[in-house]
Amino acid sequence: MNDLISVIVPIYKVEKYLVRCIESILNQTYQNLEIVLVDDGSPDNCPAICDKYRLVDNRIRVIHKENGGLSDARNAGIKNCTGDYCVFVDSDDYIDAEFVECLHSLAIKHHVKVACVGYQMVSDTVPAAPSRAQDSVEVVYSREDAIRGLFDESMYADFAWNKIFHRSLFDRIVFPIHRTMEDLGTIYKAIDRCDQIAYSSRKLYYYYQRDDSILHQRPASFYCDLYTLGKERYDYLERQYPNMKENHLYYFILLTNHYYYFEQGLKKEARKELIRVYQRCKNDVVFKDRCKYYLIRYAPKLHAWLKGLRGDAQ
Repeated sequence: MNDLISVIVPIYKVEKYLVRCIESILNQTYQNLEIVLVDDGSPDNCPAICDKYRLVDNRIRVIHKENGGLSDARNAGIKNCTGDYCVFVDSDDYIDAEFVECLHSLAIKHHVKVACVGYQMVSDTVPAAPSRAQDSVEVVYSREDAIRGLFDESMYADFAWNKIFHRSLFDRIVFPIHRTMEDLGTIYKAIDRCDQIAYSSRKLYYYYQRDDSILHQRPASFYCDLYTLGKERYDYLERQYPNMKENHLYYFILLTNHYYYFEQGLKKEARKELIRVYQRCKNDVVFKDRCKYYLIRYAPKLHAWLKGLRGDAQ
């Protein structure tokens, strides 16, 4: 099938990486693409780069908008795209030439609305490695097992950018505006609207690690969003899948690992949540995390002192 696939690229202050990203999309073996470059009010040379590429390839559409953040840019791309499917590529990352073809083939072959591939973390010192089809495994997961896969970062995890989505999934789903960790608050909703999803272990998405990325800059709002979106996802999945131990354990670890960084007003609520979820997963908690839990519950000042002693204070 020759479905039109929309590739949505949110862009902000990435002029150093943008050409590499766009070129990797233009070089896809699957050619029936609508490439939606969303300039999110970028103050650098990114708008000019987008306009330049629009003139050389008629598959490219450019949206210039006021800065609203990553979620707002993705939502603008979804609203304006016309493809049967959509994929997301972050503008500092890049993709293998077979990325879109592999995802689309998985979706068509297995009649699913979401398909996923693996990813590689790359940097200036760690280049991308070839990923051959003959070395990969291909699996179809039921809805519940697909949700479980969101908690496993060695597989496809809950990222937006290593997946293909049928456009209809976003008729009632939007990325949360003015939030970081936006995938945490979105992808599970799309997966839960599917009967099955397909996954290939081929690592075709290149997740570029840079020191000035959002995840390397963590203000208090980052941890507030992490907690809020993490709680929303946990509560939703607890209602849908009350016996899914992966959901309980992930939420427990999220709270124990980040409790120290929550602002004081959030700590009281997070501590109550930690006590609540511990009752659901205590048989699966390893000794190290159990110790963290008891410190937070019974000796929070000692927990804070030990974290500060280790140099964890920001």
